[in-house]
Amino acid sequence: MTRPERIGKYELLESLGAGGMATVYRGRDPDLQRYVAVKMLHPHLCSREESRLRFRREARAVARLKHPAILEVYEAGEDAGRPFIVSELVLGGSLDAWASARRPLPTEVVAAVGLRVTEGLHAAHQAGIIHRDLKPGNILMGAGGRVKVADFGIAQIVDIEHLTSTGQILGSPAFMSPEHLEGARLDARADVFSFGTLLYWLATGELPFQGPNPHAVLRRVLEAQYPDPARVRPDIGEQLADVIRTCLQRRPEDRYASMADLGSALRAVLAGCGVAPGAVDDLVATFERDPEATRAEILRRREATLLERCRQLARTRGGEAEVRKICSWILAWAPEHREALRLVEESIRRWPPSRLTTAFAALAALAVVAGVWLALRGTPGDGPAIAG
Repeated sequence: MTRPERIGKYELLESLGAGGMATVYRGRDPDLQRYVAVKMLHPHLCSREESRLRFRREARAVARLKHPAILEVYEAGEDAGRPFIVSELVLGGSLDAWASARRPLPTEVVAAVGLRVTEGLHAAHQAGIIHRDLKPGNILMGAGGRVKVADFGIAQIVDIEHLTSTGQILGSPAFMSPEHLEGARLDARADVFSFGTLLYWLATGELPFQGPNPHAVLRRVLEAQYPDPARVRPDIGEQLADVIRTCLQRRPEDRYASMADLGSALRAVLAGCGVAPGAVDDLVATFERDPEATRAEILRRREATLLERCRQLARTRGGEAEVRKICSWILAWAPEHREALRLVEESIRRWPPSRLTTAFAALAALAVVAGVWLALRGTPGDGPAIAG
């Protein structure tokens, strides 16, 4: 298909990609002398009122949202019967390509990218907008570690009637929540489930719900059956794995209640690895420029942070289980780590006084119970014991 040279006042320079509904071009705004992204509805859909409504709905929905982690819309219009949306231009490409070119992603990078996505989605949810189609292709990676949520093309504005009543499933089934596939009414927790699928993919490089055919995939989504992320990739750590598990709970009420709660959990993951709150974007930007060197630096910082935590716990009564948990994570990426092995061995040998006291108390209580039972039972054949 021949590329159009212009739409509205915008010059169209090259195609950046196409989806099921539209093609995105790199364009130029001649008035403001800046490059932009121009999204144009496919010609064969322009005559369908439903598609035009959905396209305009995206523009209205996203235009309401002003947040650093959401792709900004500059203008929406129609030229010769063809709708278009003009937005900021993000040249880093999609998260799909970005992550695939830099695997394996450290836990810290997974949590940092995920945190920015949750912040953008929280802003959308606060405005009453559910994304409904979260996937790597709908997350854009910009310069300086910026993360942008895009493609609210099938976003549902809460309490507004659906555009279609045909029962058609809109979105990417492998990333959908069970209630979305069932056609139930959705709230923000549906995006939490989809985000869990996205986070699982970022952390492990695999999708949680797989099968030999689409029907099998949908069944596994509906049953929330997936390989545990910590088994697929042990070096992601239990804390991040637990965030993923909570997102992917079958029942919405068992997931994080909001993206704000989910963001707090990811901040805790970053803090546990020694990443300062103000260093999140720099971490992503540095990893983007030089993955290998940054990965080594991330591991050094994580190791130092976790070992210091273990040393503190080793001096604390009752900290043995946590020491073993943290050291197990270190050993997942450094199996011969001497200090981690030593700390685990010491935690196993050590019998905390608190446990010893508990054990003696339990034995004493058992002795008392046994004595009372024997006194009441008496000697076999003597009849009941009667106090005189």
